[in-house]
Amino acid sequence: MSCSPGTSRSISPSGAAVPRYRHLCLCRELGLPGPRGLLLSHAQQQYRRGGDLYNGDNCRSCEVGHTQMVQNGKPCYCGRFGCADCYCSAKPLVKLTGGDLAEFFLRLEGGDRDARDLWQEYLNYLAQLIHNIHMLYDCKVVLGGQIGQRLDGYLDTLCAKLAAMDPFIQNADYVSVCKAKVESAAVGAAISFIGEYVSSI
Repeated sequence: MSCSPGTSRSISPSGAAVPRYRHLCLCRELGLPGPRGLLLSHAQQQYRRGGDLYNGDNCRSCEVGHTQMVQNGKPCYCGRFGCADCYCSAKPLVKLTGGDLAEFFLRLEGGDRDARDLWQEYLNYLAQLIHNIHMLYDCKVVLGGQIGQRLDGYLDTLCAKLAAMDPFIQNADYVSVCKAKVESAAVGAAISFIGEYVSSI
C-alpha cells in the first residue's frame, strides 16, 4: 500500500491521515483485540512538516510505539522487548479488567486502589514517551483514540508530570486531547479524500 501523499487511492497503514493538524499527532486507538488491523490496534502517529505529512524514507516515520522504553522489558508483538506499545497502549490497563477498558475507567473513577496505582504507572510511562517526542520535535502533541477520549479529566495530572521532566518549560500546554472522540482514524482518512475532491473543484 503506497504512502505517497499524491496517490489518490492510498490510505497510509500507519494511520497518517487520522488528524489533519500541522503538528505531531498521537492517535491512540490502542491495544485492544479484534479485527482492527494496524490502523487501530497500535500507537499510530504522524509528523506534519510544512503542511505535508512526513512519511520518512521507507514509510515508517514516527513509529514511536516501537521505541524502547524499558530495556529487556515486556515482550512486544513485534518480537522485541520493552517497546512503548507495551506500556502506553490500553493493554496494561485492560489486563486488570479482562479486556474491558470502560470497566477499568469505572473502577478508576470509583476509587479502586489497584486501578488507581496502575493508572499512575501508566501516566508515568505515557508522560515519558510524550516528553521524548517533544524533545525531538518541539511541537504540539494531540492525544486521541480510546485512551485520549477519556483523558480530559486527567490531562492536568499528565501535564504536571511533563512539566516536571522538561528543563525548558514551566507548563506542558503543548499537549491537548483530540476533539474527535469516536473513530478518529476513519474521519481522518475520509478528510484526506474530501480534501482532494475539494481541491479539484
